[in-house]
Amino acid sequence: MKQLIVNADDLGLSEAVNRGIREAHERGILTSASLMVEGPAAEEGVELAGVLSVGLHAVLDRRGEFLVSPEDAPEELERQLARFEGLAGRRPTHLDSHHHVHRDPRLLPAFEGFAARHELPLRDRDVRHCGLFYGRWDDRSHPERVGVESLLEILGGIEEGVTELGCHPGYAEGLDSSYTVEREREVRTLTDARVRGRVEELGIELIGWDGVGAILGEDRPPAPRVRLPAGGRRWKGSRTMITRAEQQEAQAYAARELEAAGIVLTDEERSSIEVADFGLSRLREVGLQLLVYVNTDRCCAKELVLYPGQTCPEHRHPPFEGTPGKEETFRCRRGLVTLYVEGGEGIELRPGEQHTIPPGTLHWFQAGSEGAVVSEFSTASRDDLDEFTDPDVLRSTVVR
Repeated sequence: MKQLIVNADDLGLSEAVNRGIREAHERGILTSASLMVEGPAAEEGVELAGVLSVGLHAVLDRRGEFLVSPEDAPEELERQLARFEGLAGRRPTHLDSHHHVHRDPRLLPAFEGFAARHELPLRDRDVRHCGLFYGRWDDRSHPERVGVESLLEILGGIEEGVTELGCHPGYAEGLDSSYTVEREREVRTLTDARVRGRVEELGIELIGWDGVGAILGEDRPPAPRVRLPAGGRRWKGSRTMITRAEQQEAQAYAARELEAAGIVLTDEERSSIEVADFGLSRLREVGLQLLVYVNTDRCCAKELVLYPGQTCPEHRHPPFEGTPGKEETFRCRRGLVTLYVEGGEGIELRPGEQHTIPPGTLHWFQAGSEGAVVSEFSTASRDDLDEFTDPDVLRSTVVR
């Protein structure tokens, strides 16, 4: 069975945002929301807890900077939880974060520990998250991505099991944000009769976060964990493969992102996009989409596409056949990607910025909240020889 949570972030941000969220629920397919407890309209927004499943939308950053250190994050999460319970008189139904900062490996342990202590479902961990319904990146508006046709296409890619679709409906008046006209279009799209009809046609059951525990089983044993670099951790499910639908959706996403970055593809190139989940079966969190143009004994050129927050795990390119290993240059074409290189801090690359990684250097990278497109130029590439620090990683992907 396909079950879909349609969750609105930013409840409490303003009265106009609250109104849009309410409308998207009463007239559309919205089933859930996440509350910013320090938002100017938080007290009004929490009233929706009577009709929606409402979770905690933890805010730990502002304008790209952490508000607290990773060490102080658990205390700040406890403070925001107490504020939520004081406003709502009840526990939140789930936990997520503003700008998806819970995906940052420096903060993820704090979020996972907090969620475990309070038995809260955490975005990306207990339920797969779909972040494709979003209308702005590279400081430019893309309202077509939150239009009806786009949402119909996204719904067509929903697979069996439980999925959370993220959204940001609302109205713009009085809102100090770069995301305004897109919010209003989201309201119109979520309430469009064609969307409701598509949900019914596909046999998708709309649920809230408050129903996730019963579906997954409250007494289920914790899934095993998988180690990522820099103290980061990710949730690993029991599957060791991805579905054909996941592969095709990732290929289609990568093709759209490449074309949006101004990169023209042939039909053959679209069909040859590789989808790598590194054997972890959590593609949206740990994975990569690749298109190889050329790979000879002298040079290699690729395009790398990442979903929002997606991570390529830590690895190095070792010496082979008399060479010192692959030297590669990453050049960001779209979105934001952060490189973490052995012995250094994170290096943020935005469109037009690049960084070269010497052979044999441990490194990993993660896309920002809007995903990323990265061009890679390198010496000869032998992906099959890559050495990963996580022993659970497999370079090959199994598709069923």
